[in-house]
Amino acid sequence: MAIKSAKVVFSEVCMSMPGEHRKVLYLPYIEVELIGRNRKLSIMLPEKYSFLPQKEKIDVSISTGFLVVGIRDTYLFYTEEGNLTTIIPADEIGVAIDSNSEYIFFQKDGENSAYDAFGKKVFVEEKKYEDADDGSFGKIGFEFNIEEPEHDEPIQVESQATADMQDGLSYYELPDASLLQAKENESSPIVDKEWCFSTASRIVSQLWYYDCGVQSIQAMVGYAVTLYEVVLKPDVRISKFKSLEYDIMLALDAIGVRVICPLPGKCSVGIEVPNENFQSVSAHSVLASRKFQECANCSLPVALGRTINNDVFTFDLTKAQNLLIAGATGTGKTIALYDIMLSLLFRKRPSELQFVLIDPKSVEFSQFAPIAKWFFASIEGTNEDNAIVTDCDTAIRTLNSLVKEQENRFALFMDAGTMNIKEYNEKFNSGLLDTSKEIREGLYHHFLPYIVTIIDEYGDFIMQSGAAIETPIARVSQLGRSVGLHLILTTQRPSVSIVTGIIKANFPTRIALRTQSVIDSRTVIDAKGAEQLIGRGDALYSAGFNEIRLQCAYVEDTEIEAIVNHIASQDFSEKHYELPFVSDDECVKVPVVEKDTLYPLLEKIFIENKIFRKPWFENAPSPKELVKRTKNELERLIDSPHREITEKDIHKLFRTSMSRITHYKYKP
Repeated sequence: MAIKSAKVVFSEVCMSMPGEHRKVLYLPYIEVELIGRNRKLSIMLPEKYSFLPQKEKIDVSISTGFLVVGIRDTYLFYTEEGNLTTIIPADEIGVAIDSNSEYIFFQKDGENSAYDAFGKKVFVEEKKYEDADDGSFGKIGFEFNIEEPEHDEPIQVESQATADMQDGLSYYELPDASLLQAKENESSPIVDKEWCFSTASRIVSQLWYYDCGVQSIQAMVGYAVTLYEVVLKPDVRISKFKSLEYDIMLALDAIGVRVICPLPGKCSVGIEVPNENFQSVSAHSVLASRKFQECANCSLPVALGRTINNDVFTFDLTKAQNLLIAGATGTGKTIALYDIMLSLLFRKRPSELQFVLIDPKSVEFSQFAPIAKWFFASIEGTNEDNAIVTDCDTAIRTLNSLVKEQENRFALFMDAGTMNIKEYNEKFNSGLLDTSKEIREGLYHHFLPYIVTIIDEYGDFIMQSGAAIETPIARVSQLGRSVGLHLILTTQRPSVSIVTGIIKANFPTRIALRTQSVIDSRTVIDAKGAEQLIGRGDALYSAGFNEIRLQCAYVEDTEIEAIVNHIASQDFSEKHYELPFVSDDECVKVPVVEKDTLYPLLEKIFIENKIFRKPWFENAPSPKELVKRTKNELERLIDSPHREITEKDIHKLFRTSMSRITHYKYKP
């Protein structure tokens, strides 16, 4: 445990004996305050030290369960409860130089010796601790190091005019990093060594207090949080460490502390602590990084931000298949969407990529409206000025149009003898496909772009339309990835009624920002931890394995405007990409349940089974209450998507309700 302060204090004690005057004694004791502990240790000194001045210099060394007080060439050994065990002169044992979780080390004539709580000399393997300037701190009794983050300097990539024959453009110039704002010291976070050491001391003090020995601790400083990699002693059970999560949070006096045990692929545990000073990640440091610029094997590369160890986090959207982003209001979902869109705009041309944007708030994607004719796909016959979908009815029609686009692409793949969009486009560019052959009515072989559909505030559409909008989403998410259709959903309400089992099954890649509760965290990423995030773009990325904590890059409005103006300033005379038109009859049909016929049927079943008879079950819900509860369950069953209620389901619901009261006894 680490000592915060130690000083000599005098207490006033009044004593009165029969026949004598009252006598006032001033007894000295030492008040020791520990880092990470709410209470102070009071160590009473023998009466012979009553002459000590209050500013007397003392030396206190502490270990697990005992401490040693050095006063005027004498060492006093105390238990943690304040009981004196022994007194040893300094000329016999030397000078206290170090401590660990078991012993206190003394040095005499150049030799080091270890002593236990009773002042007995013990033999231990000698271990050197370096000075604080080198990153190790021996006075605490553990090895501490700060891993310096690697500097990932941005590279300058000149903008190239690339031929885009599919769009009929003579050339198309991709945006470059010069359109983004470069900030000072953006390639690595600022390391506060004093704060890191203080936090590490509190962590180790709290662990030692609960008999969790620490061999070493290493700090990995990120932009928003710092990861402390702790190597525990071999005799410490990891379940015991895991149970101390809230005690560590209390000792650090911080929110957003997350315990990882064990760290994936390592023989250590991790503690993520929010930094004292938050640092944002600039979009320039991410999109201009070498890792993103040289990501040649990705069909749809996305640079989302930086991890704790300062690595630029990238992933391929085609391998991620579909993406679910969930988090509370104001935690950074829109910033994550902007990072994804800008990453794709930096690497893809209009012939290779198209967006379908659905936004009920009508403001999230308004900044991208000037590039609608380049990158926004819409239903055939729709004006390019209305390419961003904002109302629920148009959203349903657009999603059903994507279903038809999916079916058309499968027909093209079948005729071409290919299995995915990459093989099909390679075959088309090689001239191996007959473009004059009519596959279906009005359908010919042509170059196929990737289509990324982004639906913001997905929960709002579910509240309005339910299964009418979830059904086409499920169909596209299940089959669309092989034909180049990918979905990105965002929601601020990650409940099981919004993020259903069908959505979770077809959206294996998920990004969780700060959630309101641990239940929401488990709904999104099937694990707790998102409730401990600090917001402002702090996120957990899950792709079916261990979660990765990262800080999303912050995009300025001026940067978006510069990129949009760069694209919009180029000539584009062709018609924007159109999705096939769908009529009302072609839309995915959702079974409509007639509620007026189901409730009477349920009541009839109850009457036929004579549940209103007497006597009734003792202490059980009344028959009327039982019917009311069953009706409520039936209503929830009706509102559930992808379900057609039959008479068999009504009988099953009745049997379930009756089974809940069978353990009650009949009234006499």
